[in-house]
Amino acid sequence: IKSLEKEELEAKENGKNQILNDVCSALQKVEDPETKLWYQVLDRGGQKGNYIEASGSAMFIYVFAKGAKKGYLPQSYLKFANEKFTIIVVKVKKKLGMACFNFL
Repeated sequence: IKSLEKEELEAKENGKNQILNDVCSALQKVEDPETKLWYQVLDRGGQKGNYIEASGSAMFIYVFAKGAKKGYLPQSYLKFANEKFTIIVVKVKKKLGMACFNFL
């Protein structure tokens, strides 16, 4: 996203915007159907030793939201990001309790 912001016009001309769209589309396809988040190793979901990666999922959510807000991604990604954000917040609250959200 930062690369696109710095070179907005050039990014559209050199295909960076299309790369972002392609990557985000691919990420949607490899989310875990049960948790609706992403594994540490994306194409090895459910294998022993692989796990749902909270920080990685959060970074993907950020890219979906920021990309949509900046116009690099379709607006449908903003709704998708908000849904994922809610999921991750609920999971963290269940795991750590409400104390982790006192700063909000």
